[in-house]
Amino acid sequence: MIVEKILNNNVVVSIDPKTKNEVIVMG
Repeated sequence: MIVEKILNNNVVVSIDPKTKNEVIVMG
């Protein structure tokens, strides 16, 4: 399952709990 966190500056950080890799998507 992918967990997405939306920061205050509209930056979406997707975290893959299997590999614990963070993918930063600039909104």
